[in-house]
Amino acid sequence: MNGTTTLFAALNTANGEVCGLCQQKHRHREWLKFLRMIDRTVPGGKDIQPHLTLAGAALFCFGYLAVIVFILKSTRYICLHVGLS
Repeated sequence: MNGTTTLFAALNTANGEVCGLCQQKHRHREWLKFLRMIDRTVPGGKDIQPHLTLAGAALFCFGYLAVIVFILKSTRYICLHVGLS
């Protein structure tokens, strides 16, 4: 099968660990799956705030109400926008 793959990845800057998820599609469902994975693997706490860098497909998926509601309900994420040239 030919096509593209979407890579969702997270870097823990404190210890250098990377967790990632490759998906065949890049819809809001895949974004939510990745965000839920982050919630399960990254410990909670007021000092730990995952930063989401939004670019390309992420910006498109961020437009979906389900993704916005998830992030707003969580309150632990900080969203950053990276402009595309």
